[in-house]
Amino acid sequence: MLKKSLVFMSILAFSFQAAAGNTPSMKGSDADDDTRSMATSHQPAEPANISQRLVFLDQGQDPDMLDFLAKKYPTTLSKTKEDFSETKRETAKSLLKLMQQLKAHNLTVETYAKTRWENLVCQQILEDGPDYLNPIEEKKALTAYFRNNPSQMEERHQLAQQDENRSYLTDIILGAQWIKSIRQKHGDCPIVFLGRSPCFLQVAYEELCKNESPENPLCCDHIYHLNFSGSPDIENTRTDTFFTENTQRTRERNLVTSGNRDFYCTYMTQKGMDHISPKFYLVDLISTGGSLNSALRTMRFYYEQHLGRTMPDIHFMGLGLPLVEDRSLELYTYNAAAGHITFNDLPELGVRPLVIPASPIYINHRPLKNLLDQDAFQRAAVPGIEFPAEKWDAEFSSELETGGRFHKETYELLRSEVQMII
Repeated sequence: MLKKSLVFMSILAFSFQAAAGNTPSMKGSDADDDTRSMATSHQPAEPANISQRLVFLDQGQDPDMLDFLAKKYPTTLSKTKEDFSETKRETAKSLLKLMQQLKAHNLTVETYAKTRWENLVCQQILEDGPDYLNPIEEKKALTAYFRNNPSQMEERHQLAQQDENRSYLTDIILGAQWIKSIRQKHGDCPIVFLGRSPCFLQVAYEELCKNESPENPLCCDHIYHLNFSGSPDIENTRTDTFFTENTQRTRERNLVTSGNRDFYCTYMTQKGMDHISPKFYLVDLISTGGSLNSALRTMRFYYEQHLGRTMPDIHFMGLGLPLVEDRSLELYTYNAAAGHITFNDLPELGVRPLVIPASPIYINHRPLKNLLDQDAFQRAAVPGIEFPAEKWDAEFSSELETGGRFHKETYELLRSEVQMII
């Protein structure tokens, strides 16, 4: 077990080392985003029983052909399709912040340049364990949630909070159990994991399914995954400095041409999305909301325009959604008691008004931020790839089959560790 953990942590450490040459995730939802309060937005009227199903509220507007940015910026076309690159100063700051998050206070950026610091960080993680944020606040939020939503998850969280050996892996399995619990409550429909942030949850959920139905070779047939990054055909809504200082490059990556759009529709068919009906769950991280709105618009185009049929209903399972508190941001509001997200009508940003049923997947902020949504780790250890709209092209088809450098080794280890725990 210790040897396996060391291997896992070595891969984890490599991904942190890669942060020095890698760049921020282009995923529209980011656990470390600074989110803006709702300012000048237009809240759509909600029809009765709106929280029970996905409803677009843009009747009377032009059909959504995913060409908002292409029409708004007709001369903006990406020529390089390159990854973002930070300045040396930004890289150093990001690396130092990462070390501090891992309790590796004895290390400095200079140490990184001169030593095999990944081994030191590995040792530090194994000795200290993960740094969990606000355990008292966590317990208070969970208690309040389960008071009105009784579930077996309450006992599982109590055991986790009492576990002296609680690890990030513990929380990944808890996240998978949240998914299972939500599916049991709202119906046994297919699940689509979107992008890279929920990739580890998908692995843990698959192992839960196999453990419950060891004799059923089709027990995971309801599980799908789509690569998806950024907020295609929507203006950037992330407020962290890097994106506000690279507005043009961000726009280039999000711009959807008719060729990009058709390629992604073909990709969705290859992934089996054309077989899903009448409902599915969508799992992803949400913060500013741009990525989710974009994904739902893309799916509507796929089903209604590309396939020419009724769009399935969608229930969103959200990493990063608060358990009991409402949330009101520029793009959307989340009503925790009613269980739905309402997107505002923001035509200047390309955001379409809609309402979607939503349930929170609770994972402690530390593993969510430091692992699942950590860009360097995603690049090294998951099979999903960064896949913004500008890469929706046959030129990048091969990348869809590669994934992170260590994802095969990481997944093999992750599956074995999950199996031993469950």
